[in-house]
Amino acid sequence: MKALLCTIPLNIAVPRNEGQWPIMPKVAIVSLIKWMERNGYTPEMYDFYDIDMLDPSDDEIREYFESCNPTVVGLSAVVSTSYAQVKRIAGILRQSCPGAWIVMGGNLAVCANVVLRKTEVDICVQGDGEIPWVEFLDYVKRFSRQWDYKELSKIKSLTYIDEDGEMQFTGYGRSIPASEIPLPDYGLLASGLKDRPELVQNYFRNGSTHDYFRHDPRSLEKDRRPMLANFWVSKGCVAKCTFCQRTTKGYRVFSLDAIDEHLQILKDKFNVGFVQLIDENFGSNRKHAHGVAGLMKKHNMLWACGGVRCTTVVDEDVQFYRDHLCVTLKLGIESGSQRMFDVMEKKCTVEKVYDAATSCIKRNVNIPFGLMIGMPGETDATIRKTGELVGNIASMRGVHPSQLDVGVCYALPLPGTPLYEYGQQVGLIGTTVEEEEEYLESVLDRGAGLVNYINLNGARLRKILYWETLIRLEAARTFYRNGHNGSTQALSSKRLNTNQTKPTLRQEASRLLRSKRLWSTEIVHLIRYRLNKGLMSSRLVARLPRPLVDGVARNLNYAVFSIVKSVSVARFKMDRIRGRNVRLKYLFRKYQRPGQLTEQDLPLLGDRRRWSLRDIVKARAECLPEPETVTERNRLILLRGREVFTESP
Repeated sequence: MKALLCTIPLNIAVPRNEGQWPIMPKVAIVSLIKWMERNGYTPEMYDFYDIDMLDPSDDEIREYFESCNPTVVGLSAVVSTSYAQVKRIAGILRQSCPGAWIVMGGNLAVCANVVLRKTEVDICVQGDGEIPWVEFLDYVKRFSRQWDYKELSKIKSLTYIDEDGEMQFTGYGRSIPASEIPLPDYGLLASGLKDRPELVQNYFRNGSTHDYFRHDPRSLEKDRRPMLANFWVSKGCVAKCTFCQRTTKGYRVFSLDAIDEHLQILKDKFNVGFVQLIDENFGSNRKHAHGVAGLMKKHNMLWACGGVRCTTVVDEDVQFYRDHLCVTLKLGIESGSQRMFDVMEKKCTVEKVYDAATSCIKRNVNIPFGLMIGMPGETDATIRKTGELVGNIASMRGVHPSQLDVGVCYALPLPGTPLYEYGQQVGLIGTTVEEEEEYLESVLDRGAGLVNYINLNGARLRKILYWETLIRLEAARTFYRNGHNGSTQALSSKRLNTNQTKPTLRQEASRLLRSKRLWSTEIVHLIRYRLNKGLMSSRLVARLPRPLVDGVARNLNYAVFSIVKSVSVARFKMDRIRGRNVRLKYLFRKYQRPGQLTEQDLPLLGDRRRWSLRDIVKARAECLPEPETVTERNRLILLRGREVFTESP
């Protein structure tokens, strides 16, 4: 028997050697292989093919599958926006190796009813896959290609179609102990690159010029090693936001001894002096977080963390991190409105956000942060609150809001979240296999940007298009209202060790023309970014009456978007006429939008109404009839996750 593990491409449009960020190590594959080895599977019994990093053609994939001739193939679909890639690769695999089992894991497995019926995948694994993967390999040893449903039902975490055409789910299984979760093994990762081992360098970047580090004088130290690496020191999160797709339960931290050993390897073998921790939830285990910080100082690593809850940021911890070479803590803020915090179930208050920002700014720790707009319940009023928060943080730092590192994304319904189920309840996302497949194909390689937005909020399109600009305008108004003179150079003057300059509008336009990437996503981003940047930097615009600015800016945003949409659609049609196999990179369709949420839509809990989207979805679901089939029952279990599954291990 031979098992083959394959990665699934995440974003085929972006070369793996571009950008500031290193490629995230394929730690899921590493963990599966390590668990196989722990359970008696030798290297002769498995193989690893990194399709994501190699970016091979269909013919190259087919040739490799035929030469390998595996008994079982595991496809690692980390994100649910990779459905079309899974369908493509599974199809090639079935043609090349018709007798092989095809097993898929990752967040896309929540959509097992679609994957199992519309692709060549035989079995999906829910949640952490190490234990069920090895148990299934043991099953294949005994039964080869035979379907023995009684034996399969004994393996937890599996979904498959039975002899009656029903989708069966065997229940959530166990996770491996935290002590067994491995850190990246670059030797193993290099083995998946086959005859191109040099691509392992894509897991590293130059850290000294990265935005998270180059403002800190310590990045210029003569003995500072230049390379930047990513890895995790914990898994999971203590919260479960209503927009976040997560199939595993709980929060676990990794062994400090293993982290110590890994940092030594990064130093000795890859010349790493900068580390980005890519945890979802760094710091909830305070003792462990302090231990990690101590190891960073021991190995002389400047470090940043990309996922920190505001509730875990307190003065003494930030000072400790700073003293132990921490440079940046990225806060998951999302909004400046308490109502939206409640909708998202952030388990945080706006006051706590200000406390966390104050602690970091006081100790000169950089705080980039992300915002999410467009959730159900969002209004002009909540957007203005978010803009005020951005302006106040800029004031606290003493820089113009345009100098802050603030990312704005739009709520994207991912399967397995209350946001996705809400989309199905209001009729914007279908519930049949065909309708769900259409949705999954439409979000291929999508980011959570404006042109991909599905309007579950219910507001008019003109308003939604304006919200990002409104945040920036309110931030500027707040900044000037707080008594600042409008200088935009304060933060720039602190930026050290940089040869990078922002391209001009002409340079960006020329780049697009040369690359022929004149899609709506590119042009809208370029024009809107420049438009917002200009408005936000203008003291005059910030002081004009709100009704005047709002009316002009809202219509201008809408005009830009409409023109670019028309151009993009026209080009798409011409390419199709010419016989080119292209996909329209535009998702903002004309759905019948739902009504906006009001107090009357909220479930009553005790003596008050709750704005939690999870509670809203549950209340709506209680009004629906019970599922009539096993398939529909299991589809809803997967959609809602462990919280409604009564047979917990």
